Amino acid sequence: MGTRLRAVLPKRQKVVAPVAGEPFLSRILRNFQIAGVTRVVLALGYRADDVIEAMGSFVPTGMTVIPSVEPQPMGTGGAVRHALALIGSDEVLVANGDSVIDYPLVDLIEFHRRCKARATLLLCEVPDISRYGTVSLDTTGRILSFQEKQAGSNYPGIINAGVYIMARTLIEGFPESPHALETEILPGLCGHDLYGLVTRAPFLDIGTPDDYRKAGEFFSQLNRGGL
Repeated sequence: MGTRLRAVLPKRQKVVAPVAGEPFLSRILRNFQIAGVTRVVLALGYRADDVIEAMGSFVPTGMTVIPSVEPQPMGTGGAVRHALALIGSDEVLVANGDSVIDYPLVDLIEFHRRCKARATLLLCEVPDISRYGTVSLDTTGRILSFQEKQAGSNYPGIINAGVYIMARTLIEGFPESPHALETEILPGLCGHDLYGLVTRAPFLDIGTPDDYRKAGEFFSQLNRGGL
């Protein structure tokens, strides 16, 4: 619901907040397009109309984008489960709408298939994990545990970058009631074909006013040019 951003975005859904002249969500969809994605389902809830009304300004040419509006606040896991009826593939690329990472998603897909995983997370090494918590994994990439964010944990570590590849059969087993993917689904998969791919790619989460203000500079400094 973007409560931390309301001081700077009082009347707008944060995923369509303007960044360097275009809605933030356009950057995420562009990264999907680079990976060959042509069909996207947007799991929407709070201020869904803001996103639907702005769709003409952020959908890349050649991509079909379909809104899935939840009937009540469903949480991150519940929103994905609610959208399942609109998803036709056996593998599902899931991503948060308020963060972006400049990483080739085709590599994540290939890693997921090579590991024969039920779910694979894109993980990122960052200098400060205090806002995110951290992830532990073994040498093969199998995720062992998640640690919640803690006060004073402003040191380097590996975080969940909010991008996932999931088997459709896994999503089918999610509860149809409201629930959080990060705290109620993923921890239960540790040790059960849940993998993580670690990168040091540039990562941005616009969840706070300070990071939202940095977004324009973040995109201007990217070297690959895709986002």
